[in-house]
Amino acid sequence: GRTAEAGVVAALLASSGASGPADALEHARGFAALMNGGVLEREPIEALGRRWFLLDPGIDVKRIPVCLSSHAAVDAAADLVAEHGLHLDAIRRIVTDVPPIVVANLAHRDPASRQEAQFSMPFAVAAQLVLGDLRLEHLDEAVIRDPRIRVVMATVEMVTGSRWDDPAARAATPEGAEVTIETRDGRIVSTFRDFARGSAARPLGSDQLDTKFRTCAVPVIGAPAAESLLDRLRGVDRLPKARALLAGLSHSHPSAAKVSS
Repeated sequence: GRTAEAGVVAALLASSGASGPADALEHARGFAALMNGGVLEREPIEALGRRWFLLDPGIDVKRIPVCLSSHAAVDAAADLVAEHGLHLDAIRRIVTDVPPIVVANLAHRDPASRQEAQFSMPFAVAAQLVLGDLRLEHLDEAVIRDPRIRVVMATVEMVTGSRWDDPAARAATPEGAEVTIETRDGRIVSTFRDFARGSAARPLGSDQLDTKFRTCAVPVIGAPAAESLLDRLRGVDRLPKARALLAGLSHSHPSAAKVSS
């Protein structure tokens, strides 16, 4: 969002006559030197106006409200439990084998707050398995402390196996996960997920996207305003101005002040 905003502001400034260095990107003290190790990648620049990344490769939509790095493992664990009819109290260990970047992103083994829970593999996996579907309202300290979730969290391990030693493997599935579940009676089941549901590679359906939108919007602006906004979003390409998208919205809904404060 901020990147898009910066692009629009830059275009407006240029159209109003503002100027700047012509070599701001490639100069020895320019953007590439500062932000990209001195490497100026020309291919994305040359694709401007010809390739639209919103369409190709597309965008990832977070199906659940935690760090995207956990999503493939969450999907894999939930699928294994469902496919094999596993009871949570029969599980001895859940091992998530993930790339190093996932381990780095999910730093909280024992989260104590909402923010820490959003970056915790044990919480994401356990909450999904215990609650059936992890939603915004579950990012609550009472839920984080729920003994049922804590019991399952204790079984979740995060490792980086040898498969991720290969740079090609990491590049192909940067947040993929192999999940292995071991039961107390010795059964072992395993599966691999290259991309999570909701990613550009495995997009959500229209109904799922609508549900995701309502889950986020209704608590803030209320159901009637959310439905009206959803209708406008469906026809956003036909709106005369971007301002029309937010027409009629306000902070009058009771929960809006709390959420925006």
